[in-house]
Amino acid sequence: MRRFRIEPSAYAFLGTSVRRTLLLASMLSLLWILLPCAYLCIWAICGTAERDQLGVPSLTWFADLLSDQDWLWSFLVSISYALSCAAAACVLIALFAYSIHFASRWFEAASGASILLVILSPVVSLALSYKYFAGVCSIPAHWAYGVGNTLMLLPIAYAGFEAAQSHVARERLQAGVILGASHGSNFLYVFLPQAWRPLVSSYILCFLVSLDESVFSIMLLDTGRVPVTKRLWDLVGVDSTPRPAAAAIILALAVLLLWGLAAVGARVIRHSRRSSRRKHALL
Repeated sequence: MRRFRIEPSAYAFLGTSVRRTLLLASMLSLLWILLPCAYLCIWAICGTAERDQLGVPSLTWFADLLSDQDWLWSFLVSISYALSCAAAACVLIALFAYSIHFASRWFEAASGASILLVILSPVVSLALSYKYFAGVCSIPAHWAYGVGNTLMLLPIAYAGFEAAQSHVARERLQAGVILGASHGSNFLYVFLPQAWRPLVSSYILCFLVSLDESVFSIMLLDTGRVPVTKRLWDLVGVDSTPRPAAAAIILALAVLLLWGLAAVGARVIRHSRRSSRRKHALL
């Protein structure tokens, strides 16, 4: 019986059509996501005091925000919380990722289930529990917000480290302990050199997610120096000017500037290390 065969050209045509379809779908999805962002930029630069009305382009609303001390404190509070909470989440998950190499299976399963519980629990319920607990125990609202923000970042950091656990050699970790190294030294000099790449990736993701956290800030922070998300929430339905759009753009530009400076600093450190290695090699 003669078999039905498909020529290689048919495979090529099928592959090209699939690639074009996927490219078109991704471009449409990206366009759908970026259109509101583009309008946000236009509204912040050309917007007037009347909603949905555009005027002469200017930086009036940006200057108004940058001259407002309360808004400047909100930008500083948001970035400070993002830096500190992302660092705390990544450190906790790094310690957990190190400890499971020496713990039994039930400890690993129980810890993973507790982290999964954070994802399954409604964020509003967690925020309300933190609000009531902080009120009963007289815990400052900003401390409760920092802990709650860190709690929401733990699954993100865990996912980043879990994907890179295969790159960590358990034999090297156990050999360090057998040879007499303390767990602190083993963590710093054996584990972290193998896990620093997923640590950096997890930190960047946690930082970006922390900037967008709004439920805990709305529930816990009422007055004083609050993050940008809380201040923007308070303006919903009250302020029809482009001020909220300008605030969102200023925060995004501040984040880009921060990561640009960090990238430049990392490149300078890397270049200095390479130079020192070359000098030692020449000697």
